[in-house]
Amino acid sequence: MATFGGRSPADAAEAPVGLGTAASFAVLGAQTVTNTGPSVISGDLGVSPLSAVTGFPPGIVVNGVIHAADAVAAQAQADLTVAYNDAAGRATTAALPPDIGGLTLVSGVYTASSSLGLTGTVTLDAQGDPNAVFIFQVGTTLTTASFSTVSLINGASPCNVYWQIGSSATLGTNSVFVGTVMALASISATTGTTVQGRSAGPQRRGHPRHQHHHAAQLRPVRNNNHHHDRPRGLDHHRSRRGLHDRPWRGFDHDRSRRRPDDRAGGRHHRSRWRSGHDRARRRLGFDRPG
Repeated sequence: MATFGGRSPADAAEAPVGLGTAASFAVLGAQTVTNTGPSVISGDLGVSPLSAVTGFPPGIVVNGVIHAADAVAAQAQADLTVAYNDAAGRATTAALPPDIGGLTLVSGVYTASSSLGLTGTVTLDAQGDPNAVFIFQVGTTLTTASFSTVSLINGASPCNVYWQIGSSATLGTNSVFVGTVMALASISATTGTTVQGRSAGPQRRGHPRHQHHHAAQLRPVRNNNHHHDRPRGLDHHRSRRGLHDRPWRGFDHDRSRRRPDDRAGGRHHRSRWRSGHDRARRRLGFDRPG
């Protein structure tokens, strides 16, 4: 891994980029902020001058609130524009190659005249200075590959890393990114991306910018525990009486209430039924003694 460009600790330290009121915003857009999936945004979320904020929920905002086209978001946008212009106007310390994967960079201002890529890991080395500042000026687009990483060592802080992007920033799947991203066109964080810092875009007249935060989408789980209908032909009342295996008989409706020795139609039951039957026949004139 090679150390590339930058300033030595003996050189004058690069001043941090002043974000003003935009410093409290984790996400700040000019036209819309769109989330897909269960993202968690730590800090304020804002949009100005337009007001579209979609995807919250399922996304949630913690340690902050949502500001949509209010005075707070408008002031943050104004401060962000100043910060963007400040970062873009810093004197260059070193030019960057097309891909910065595998490099170790010390404090300084690094410039890519057009697009910039990151494959693998780029290491930012503060050399023991907790106030070390890293500024990246990218002419057009920033694209990080899947599973790429921005690594901080020797006291480097995410709050002192700034990415000034002339167009769009796309953070690849499962990548780990660090710093404040200021892009004129759009910022897209794809599935599984972790960002330590801020993603924001200053308003540019005629070029409203979008914020897109994509996370792993959750598919609804279908509940297949349906209630099945009872089998056809099974009488509902019989199922309550526990007589699933017996044919329906009107004359022995109360058989379930008899004593166990009577349920099979014992002699006691037959004699009671027979005696009652005989009395009825006598009333009707049958079986009278001759």
